[in-house]
Amino acid sequence: MHPLTFGPRRAAACALALLAFAAGAAGAAEPLSKADLINALKLDPDADFAGNRNNKALNVRQPDRNGACLPEGRKATEARALGIIALAPQGAPQASLPLQFEFNSYRLSDSDRRQLDTLAAAMNDAQLREARFTLSGHTDSVGTELINNAMSCARALAARTYLQERGVNPARMSAYGFGSSRPVGSVAAQNRRVEIRRAED
Repeated sequence: MHPLTFGPRRAAACALALLAFAAGAAGAAEPLSKADLINALKLDPDADFAGNRNNKALNVRQPDRNGACLPEGRKATEARALGIIALAPQGAPQASLPLQFEFNSYRLSDSDRRQLDTLAAAMNDAQLREARFTLSGHTDSVGTELINNAMSCARALAARTYLQERGVNPARMSAYGFGSSRPVGSVAAQNRRVEIRRAED
């Protein structure tokens, strides 16, 4: 796998993500603007995705036709309704969406829907219109692995479905669930989140 290099714009995007995480530790994170999202998700001209093409290690979760994520290692033999887009590696352009999921819930709040409205506008902007993305759902550490994996996938799919309703082509998005395996902090609410990551074009 080729390492991804970081230019000034990517460094700024990473700083933006860290600020969002820091805000989450103190309470609800500030919503991201359309400009924030475009800047975070644009390709850095220094980034090299070529080394990650067809890397099977990236396909750690895949959504199935019934709207649930298949467990790791399962073949996506029924993945006809949702196109499979390989999960991009760490270092790809990404943003952690400040969605405020309640404990044991994947229901979107009014503020979540407003943030996703902004994201849909960014994804349909000329700068991102042709790009593909992966939506990754996450949970806190309470509960069993089975329940958390299902809940994290439901959160990603809730965001994906809403974005589709707002005019984003569903063929541009895949949903993944990682349960509690990728925490970003010690505050439970921080870890109940959805991340969007730029996939290789």
